[in-house]
Amino acid sequence: MEEVPVPEIGPNDVLIKVRKTAICGTDVHIYNWDQWAQKTVPVPMVTGHEFVGTVADYGAAERQFGQVVMDW
Repeated sequence: MEEVPVPEIGPNDVLIKVRKTAICGTDVHIYNWDQWAQKTVPVPMVTGHEFVGTVADYGAAERQFGQVVMDW
């Protein structure tokens, strides 16, 4: 685990402030860096899913500030 800079957003992007996360089977593969992870996950890559949060910022083409969102 490490901290990464907040990414810049493009005109069609939204920045999500993550409120809650979970761990799933994919995360276990990545943590163990097993054969599946090594052939599937390009390095470097910030991975993560299974979260819920709110829209913290949005690009010029978006209008969803404060909306609750989740990844699946």
